[in-house]
This record gives sequence, C-alpha cells and structure tokens, in this order.
Amino acid sequence: MDGHDQEQVFVTADGRWHRRSNFARRLWRPACDGDTGRDWPPILPGAVFHGLRHHHKTMLDELGVGDAMKFERMGHRMPGIAGVYSHVSDQMRQDLRNQLQERWTDITDYRP
Repeated sequence: MDGHDQEQVFVTADGRWHRRSNFARRLWRPACDGDTGRDWPPILPGAVFHGLRHHHKTMLDELGVGDAMKFERMGHRMPGIAGVYSHVSDQMRQDLRNQLQERWTDITDYRP
C-alpha cells in the first residue's frame, strides 16, 4: 500500500469507491472468470468476493493464530467471558504480520 496513492485498494480510475454492482461486474467477475476483450485469462472461475474472508480465516487457523486475534481480524466480537478477558496486543499483531509476510514470500518465491 505504500506505493498506492489511494486509501482503498479497489478504486475507480478517478479514485472513488466502486459501487458493489459495478465492482463485481466490471472488475471482480472479469478478473476471476477471464475477459477475452481485455485478454485476461481466468484466474479462479466462479469465485465470490466474500470467499476471501473464508480463505483468510482458514489461513489464520493454519497459522495457529489465537481466537482474540482472529475475531479482531474478522471484525467480530468474542462471545462470553473470553471476550472480556482476551485482548490483542501490538506484539500479536506484529507476529501475525510477520507470519503473513513469510507465507506471501514463500508463495511468490515458489517456482515449479
């Protein structure tokens, strides 16, 4: 994001937020399913945007991230007494960033 000149990742050409229907129709569906007019090959046909949340939660589970951190990342509140006494520290956030960065580096360095 340091090299991105907008606060949000997915914006229109003039820097505004996409309307949900426009984003899906003009960007997400063509990127996932392919767009011969733009010479875009399919990446992940049929994928839905909300599926990214499911994927991220699964990655957090695979990395062994604690519940407090997972709930915070997903924008949820921990229920019950665990929600009262479990808190996320700056160190926990940094550890997760490091784990995600390492995972990204491993994937991007992979050469079959």
